[in-house]
Amino acid sequence: MRKLLGLCVVMFLTCAIGGIGQEDKAEHDKSIKEHTKAIEANPKDAKAYFSRGGHYQALGKHFEAIKDYTKVIELEPDNSQAYEHRGHEYLYSEPSKGPEAIADFTYAIRINPKNRGAYFIRALAFGDQKLYKEALADWTKAIELDPKDTAAISNRALCYQHLGKIKEALADYNTVMKLEPKEASYYHFRGSLYLTIDKTREALADFNTAIKLAPKEASYYHTRGIVYQDLGRTREAAADFARAKVLKN
Repeated sequence: MRKLLGLCVVMFLTCAIGGIGQEDKAEHDKSIKEHTKAIEANPKDAKAYFSRGGHYQALGKHFEAIKDYTKVIELEPDNSQAYEHRGHEYLYSEPSKGPEAIADFTYAIRINPKNRGAYFIRALAFGDQKLYKEALADWTKAIELDPKDTAAISNRALCYQHLGKIKEALADYNTVMKLEPKEASYYHFRGSLYLTIDKTREALADFNTAIKLAPKEASYYHTRGIVYQDLGRTREAAADFARAKVLKN
């Protein structure tokens, strides 16, 4: 059963910014103009640079955001959030900027050891670099700072999987499922983990629950179809594959 899914575990990019509507874009553009005027009036207004950087960040304008956060750091060298946000932009602007991003997150943490966001995003950066032991340490610290952060707990579970620590991964999945029992993705991830240790019955139960909670998620049907196929339950597998195809279209 381990060969089934060819599991490619992907970290939750909770900090990634999705598309925004035209109204939101107009609001960000308006705010950028206002902050630009404030900066023209006072070139040393760190708050204006920081706020404008945030609006650029929301629009996906990484270069402009990095430039503004860099200016904030020049004006306020101990601004932990500026390092954190600039690191974020390094991380998502170019994959090759991973080391620069990690350096910024590390400096942000050095300034403020309780900056949970910096631990969180640095863990993602370590994961991108396949530095899973380092990522694990950061996920654990983020959880210490917020024990109910389900995104951090579920990410740590994925990290444990990469390190082959199945028992610990299952414990984290069980925790997030208690905190958010109606989140379908957790059941899907735990079911996928069960497959890697040949617990097919438990995996199917989780996939069934995931589909019950999110009946329009094509990938869940596809995964369950692979399991049915491996078990020789061809009719059920065909039904799941067909349903997945319909939902994708």
